Amino acid sequence: MLSQIEQLLLQITFVLFPMIFYFALIHKRMESDAYQRGVFGIFCGISIFILLLNPIFLDQGKQMDLRSIPWFLSFMYGGPLVGLSVTVFTVVTRILIGGSGMFSSFIALGVTMGFLIYLYNPYKEWRLSKKLVFSVVTLGAVSISLPIIATVIYQTSEYIKQPQLHIFFSVINMLTVLVVLFIIETMLENERLYKSLLRTEKMVVMNQMAASIAHEVRNPLTSVKGFLQLLRTSERLNDNERKYIAVSLEEVNRADQIIQDYLRISKDEKPVHSVSNVLSDVQYVASALNSYALLKKVELENHFTNDHFVLGKSSDIRQMLMNIIKNAIEASENREQAKVIISSGTKSKSFILNIQDNGKGISEKQIEQLGFPFYTTKDQGTGLGLMVTFKIAKAIGAEIKVSSEVEKGTCFSIYFEIAEHKETKDDETIQEVV
Repeated sequence: MLSQIEQLLLQITFVLFPMIFYFALIHKRMESDAYQRGVFGIFCGISIFILLLNPIFLDQGKQMDLRSIPWFLSFMYGGPLVGLSVTVFTVVTRILIGGSGMFSSFIALGVTMGFLIYLYNPYKEWRLSKKLVFSVVTLGAVSISLPIIATVIYQTSEYIKQPQLHIFFSVINMLTVLVVLFIIETMLENERLYKSLLRTEKMVVMNQMAASIAHEVRNPLTSVKGFLQLLRTSERLNDNERKYIAVSLEEVNRADQIIQDYLRISKDEKPVHSVSNVLSDVQYVASALNSYALLKKVELENHFTNDHFVLGKSSDIRQMLMNIIKNAIEASENREQAKVIISSGTKSKSFILNIQDNGKGISEKQIEQLGFPFYTTKDQGTGLGLMVTFKIAKAIGAEIKVSSEVEKGTCFSIYFEIAEHKETKDDETIQEVV
């Protein structure tokens, strides 16, 4: 028979091992976010099952375990649906195993469950320190509440005897979740750093290639464009020939635009100190793209009506908005009641500009690839437009966050740094990037 200390060490191992195994070996190998969540829920269920079968046995037939930790993680890292599934599994397994005090744990989990579902989305945006504090406090509260709830339900003081034991068990719960959460967040941060490094390396390769190729290709392209324009003025051309020349010029212009994208990417963007009124930039771009939206049968709604001064050159901001809004219009094309909505908000020291469409949407894995060289979800796209957009955002100190649901739409949120000074004029022209 194992001692209580040995049983406790086994409990901690049964919590740590499945979580570490999943995030170290399984998580990064799965492309689909839905599969990631589902498999994580399975690992949480396995951990709970083992913990229930190997509890810490106390006096008078009582027992304790650390199952609340993987149950908690199933909500915070798997989502509400995974958490609810794990909860049902936990309840059924606990009933089948039997024993005293099960109903008090059901009540504690039920009350906490609604709280976790409500905080699931905010939790993802929290800093590590806030996540750790929240997790420790939540698990500590659940552990402490169990004997109190049992005392009320069963009308006996048996469950609150030896309070030092319950305090010790609560401390173990809090310390264990602290360690598990720190390990999980460290692994996820390492994964994010690896992806960021990969993106940086690709950008370096792209910069080198852009600098070496763009200038060489642009010179003969300019000559071809000039001769085509001269040919178009000839009176000997028939209608078909003029049509062919027009198509050729259109393709030459498109090739020239791609080269300009290459040149923009190859430049080292320096931080800017200009201040712009983002309202005027939004109005300019919305007006410029309104006819394009009508052509695509997409309704363009601008709910942004107040002056807001942000850091960044007006030409750069317009370039960003032109790229994102045009992509949103094209994503919404052929959808029922196609619509692109421009709205705004503030958070802390940031001004947020939201561009929401109701297009076909993209998966989380596709979101991670946005901004990579030549990555595009469009048939005729090059992927350079968003690459330029992300580079501009970095240069002006803005941040772009993308959220999307497949078949429901995508939202680009641009976080600008709010400026304290008035707008400065910028005479640079923008170039539309598709």
